This record gives sequence, C-alpha cells and structure tokens, in this order.
Amino acid sequence: MEKFFTNSSQVKDNTIHIDGEDSKHIIKVLRKRIGENIYITVDQSKTYICKIESFDNDIVKCNIVEEIQENMETDINITLFQCIAKYEKMDDIIQKATQLGVKNVYPVISNRVVVKLDDKTSQKKVERWAKIALEASKQCKRTVIPNIENVISLINICNLASKYDIILLAYENDTNSLKNILKTCKEKEVKNIGVIIGPEGGFDEKEVEELLKCDNIYSVSLGNRILRTETASIFLISNILYEFDEI
Repeated sequence: MEKFFTNSSQVKDNTIHIDGEDSKHIIKVLRKRIGENIYITVDQSKTYICKIESFDNDIVKCNIVEEIQENMETDINITLFQCIAKYEKMDDIIQKATQLGVKNVYPVISNRVVVKLDDKTSQKKVERWAKIALEASKQCKRTVIPNIENVISLINICNLASKYDIILLAYENDTNSLKNILKTCKEKEVKNIGVIIGPEGGFDEKEVEELLKCDNIYSVSLGNRILRTETASIFLISNILYEFDEI
C-alpha cells in the first residue's frame, strides 16, 4: 500500500485532502480507484489507513479508516555531512541515506569537491535532493522525511558540532577503530551522531587538521580498503545502525 505525506491543514474532521503532484500521481500514475486504501502520514507524526472516497478537480478526498502505530524511525539520530559528489552519485547517496533512516543531510563543499555551485544552482540542487528524500521516504514508508539543509562549507561543520554527542570523520589515513568508537558511543548511550564523508578526491590534510581541532569531531578508519564516497557514507551509516541494534 502506497504512502503519502500531508499536513494538518489538509485534514478536516475525518477527511484528508491530497492535491498537487501527489494527487496527480494517485490518479494518473497509480490509477487508484475509489474505495482503495492508502497510507497518509500527517505532520510527520501520525499515520492513517485512508480510503479514497472521491476525485474532485485533481483533489483526492480520503476518509480516515484507522490510525496505525508505526515503528519506522530509529532511536539514534544520524546527520550526514556529505561532500557533494558529481553526476548522479549525490542523488543515490540521498536516496539510500533516507532509506537507512538518516534524519538530516548537509551537502558540503570542501577543497576537492569538483561540483561548482552558485547560489541559484545550489538552491535548485537542494530542492532536487529534498524531492528525492521525499520520494524515498514514501517508498520505504518512513514517518519522517529527512531535512535536506542548505549547502555549507566543510569548516562550518565546527559551528554545528555542539549539537551532536559525536561527529565521525571518515578519513583513509586514520587508524582509529570504527568498532571501538561505536562500542564506546553505545556504552555512553549517545543519541545524536554526525557523519562526515569526503568527496571523490578525499580530504586534504589541512582540512582534516582544522576539523579535528573542533570539539566532538573525531576521525575514524573505515578499514584497509579505500571506499568510494557513495560507498563510504552507506557503509558508515549501516555500521552505526548495526552497533545500536537498529537493523
């Protein structure tokens, strides 16, 4: 059963209205019929089984059948600081990170990021990535859609570090054991973890030195093999979820 997101302004009494692109998708792509059920999550908090009652001027009117209790979100809050990857790699990273349960994504510019963005292009990219996160959230039936934040520079992560219990910087020249660090995090009942992943060309040493001067940021090895940026993000997120019994 397909899932859609809306807000409380679209709810009246026992009826939920769906309009815009979602209504077109329901009517023209999915070809749903009156009487069929769909999931609708309201305000990223409550999810209902709803029965389609009518199609009226591209508005899908649904009656709430019942509220359901979902357990789709992780207890651990993971934020991905992802240096922008070229071509469609960034799209894939956003999609897969959403499926894994990441709560926030910051697209990051570092010295070796190949992609060049001005303010206008940056905003369009963020809007595109937000749409990808929304569609991925529907597909995997999440309750919460990840926040896709505005593009930031790498060093600005330091200004956000105090919001997290720990931020893990994936760095190929490090020897700190990921397993040991995550074990310590679990013992300390850490709840908010940031993850920094570099671009295709990796970080330069000066960038790493500056980041490690910041409170709460620690570098970590992802093993003996050098992982591509799109692999490293999913690998590290998956290991965090495994260690915290979220898989």
